[in-house]
Amino acid sequence: MILFIFLSAAALSSLLFYLAFTSTPYSWVWAFGAFLPWLAMLRHHHLTRKQAGALGLLSGFTFYFIELYWVTNSIAGFTNLPSGLVMFLMILLALYMGIWPALFTSFWHWLSRHRDLDSGPASISAVLTGAAAWLLLEELRALFLGGFPWHPLGLT
Repeated sequence: MILFIFLSAAALSSLLFYLAFTSTPYSWVWAFGAFLPWLAMLRHHHLTRKQAGALGLLSGFTFYFIELYWVTNSIAGFTNLPSGLVMFLMILLALYMGIWPALFTSFWHWLSRHRDLDSGPASISAVLTGAAAWLLLEELRALFLGGFPWHPLGLT
């Protein structure tokens, strides 16, 4: 049962992140909602830090694999690489991009275990710390290894 809830939370977060990048008038609302399955899963289930990271990795991998589908068309269109290799490169890219949400969910797991998030001031500071951590990770993603600044959540 816990595995089903875990996979459902990852899938729901991926879907909401995807909806955040659609061209609807209120797509930014989905960006806020995309964090809720993660936070609920991390709050109400006793996950280890590795499991929390796996939740972020699975969500991030799924989102970026769907959202960056065009990369396979670009690679295949401008190179003579076999389609199997192109798909392998896409999987590697989606895994790399999924590392960043995994770092966030691991950090949030650590933060929630070291702070009492039920009290008002602690929960406000935790939310601000979490938002700052997400922005920092997006900035690092844009710079690390030459950068890949596609789909930062701030664009929604």
